[in-house]
Amino acid sequence: MRHVLMPCLVLLLSMPLAFAQDRPPLPPLPEGQTMLNVSATERAQVQQDTLIASLNVTKTGADPKAMQNEINALMQQALAKAKDAPGIEVSTGQYYVYQDAGEQPPRPMEKAEGTDKKPLWHGSQSIELKSMKGDDLLKLAGELQALGLTMNNLSYTLSPAKADEAQDSLMEKALAKVKQKAE
Repeated sequence: MRHVLMPCLVLLLSMPLAFAQDRPPLPPLPEGQTMLNVSATERAQVQQDTLIASLNVTKTGADPKAMQNEINALMQQALAKAKDAPGIEVSTGQYYVYQDAGEQPPRPMEKAEGTDKKPLWHGSQSIELKSMKGDDLLKLAGELQALGLTMNNLSYTLSPAKADEAQDSLMEKALAKVKQKAE
């Protein structure tokens, strides 16, 4: 999805007390005066301008220390490559290690001959890339995949700066409509 619908802006020109439910109603207006309630709504479709990619490395092994060392080494390579890419914001995410519950070693008393199974360990670390330069981010994501990382998510979003710009523009248009209606 490359477009997002900006929330509409509603402006009301009246006293805030008129809409408060826990306040008494407004006193009657003096003769010859009129209360005016005017509203306006504006909407716009805005092109999303920021690409976000989430990648991770996942390893499994019998030795948790060796597995974690593999994950750490691969993430160091990925971070070094990502930090050299201009215009791309880089952050790390979750890091977790857990033992596979289905691969628990037998208790010493239950140990049968030939069943020296070691428990399996699983580990994962994620990295997030964010950029307004989609082509550059996609190129970097491909390079990280070549290192052994897996793409988890790739999506567009609207940058805060562009959202603020769109909201300001909508407010100006809504104010012009309110002024026109009030006149």
